Amino acid sequence: MGEFFAKFWDLITAWWPIVIVGRYEGGLILRNGKKVIELEPGAHLRIPFFDESMKCPVIPENIDLKSQVIGNRLVKFCMCYRVVDAPLALMAIQDYEDSLMNVAQGIIGSALIENENITATELKEHSLADLKIQAAEWGIEVESLEPIDFAKVRIYRMVGDEG
Repeated sequence: MGEFFAKFWDLITAWWPIVIVGRYEGGLILRNGKKVIELEPGAHLRIPFFDESMKCPVIPENIDLKSQVIGNRLVKFCMCYRVVDAPLALMAIQDYEDSLMNVAQGIIGSALIENENITATELKEHSLADLKIQAAEWGIEVESLEPIDFAKVRIYRMVGDEG
């Protein structure tokens, strides 16, 4: 029964000629895969079946990055970002939030591998500068990157006979 309603809703939205962009959203309309118009907040007309609308929030959002152990450090950061160019963010990459998380964790990991004795403040400043450069290419502004956990850890590996 749920599949029926999902298909019915898809059919209704395919026929629906109006796109409503919320007050804290931005977006665009694609026709045959090409950008036709950038959408600002308000109601916009589209051609059913030919036009596809895409929207994203343009207000600041927070992401908690996953904890990662690199070398002898356990790190976890919180990142605040906002989309400043919605059409670019929607067209440049498939999922800007996941991509931003992956790039942030990669930058943090690389900085820790390069310098094991880096402090939390130095890591934050170094990573934030690199992350801002990458995010700007996607139409995203990274506002802050704050460490939540930053600790030294020891890893013990137990090896035994499982017989």
